[in-house]
Amino acid sequence: MTSPDPQPPLPGAAMTVCGPIDAADLGQTLMHEHLYADFGALAFDDQRVLGDELLTTSDLAEARWDPSAFVSNRRFTDIALVAEELGPLVAAGGRTVVDCTPRPFRNPAALAEISQRAGVHVVMGAGYYIQRHHPDGLADRSAESIADEMIADYADGADGSGIRPGIIGEIGTSATVSDTERRVLMASAWAQKETGLTLSIHLQPWAKQGHSVLDLLLAEGADPTRILLNHVSMDFDDETYQLSLLDRGPTLGFDLFGYDHSMHSHGKYPPSDHDLAMAVVRLGKMGFTDRVILSHDIAVLTRLRKFGGWGFAHVHEHIVPLLLHDGLTERDVEIMLTDNPQRLLTVRSDVRATVPQQA
Repeated sequence: MTSPDPQPPLPGAAMTVCGPIDAADLGQTLMHEHLYADFGALAFDDQRVLGDELLTTSDLAEARWDPSAFVSNRRFTDIALVAEELGPLVAAGGRTVVDCTPRPFRNPAALAEISQRAGVHVVMGAGYYIQRHHPDGLADRSAESIADEMIADYADGADGSGIRPGIIGEIGTSATVSDTERRVLMASAWAQKETGLTLSIHLQPWAKQGHSVLDLLLAEGADPTRILLNHVSMDFDDETYQLSLLDRGPTLGFDLFGYDHSMHSHGKYPPSDHDLAMAVVRLGKMGFTDRVILSHDIAVLTRLRKFGGWGFAHVHEHIVPLLLHDGLTERDVEIMLTDNPQRLLTVRSDVRATVPQQA
């Protein structure tokens, strides 16, 4: 890894937290993870708070049932631990991780340190998450102001760090998209046109809002082939919905592998990894491996190996063998883990970029 580079990427490059690289060097990539974020102060619906102390072995079962109930579980800020946890991913062939943590939770300097310690490329996101986690004042801002901020992140680096995002997102949408979320979506579409970055969209996992979100983004001129719709994992058994989304051009994120929390506080229960894998196999056999990515969306301690979770290598070590056993090929896997991320993370050069040009 290198030091942050002050120049924007050249055509065919991807932007990492340590500067631009040839997109062909990204290698196998997890497109939706979190490596550093302090969610400890967040409020959740019907929140139970069972403690603020460090998790112990006796807490793990309860924390797996309701991961938000332990404040310390949501403080995902141990740089050394995360760098260590990325070791098995590197050993399994992973080379790049996209950190989708939005404002105000992201930490560019921490991501650069994790990248250098772990020896993996890290791509940082930009933008804002769902309404209830928006910072004060965002509801009073215009879409133009928000777009300008995203573009400035890319042109100048985030928050004075000199570290640039390589993707816009994850942009949050709730079960009912709020007015502020709509403005952020509009701003994201405009910023995409200016920067050439892909949009990564958080869909509320059980709401089936994919089409309404696409309607808004496409009306503002977003490129549908440069949109990643995350969390369609929860719609694993709704092939009609998946195909209707694919028909409009985006890539679908099966990004909740290893997400075996019971989610009691939401009253919703995730499908099994086997169910998700079989949904990916079905789409693959229909010829859609070029429109699917695989990831975990790790964001709490109990998803890490140290705390009994599957860790960052779960897709490589356990899900890929399932996919191969049930009919996909090594080439199918390479398309989902390498080719699709490379396509999405390559910064387009045919845009009205406002970033300064490299001399």
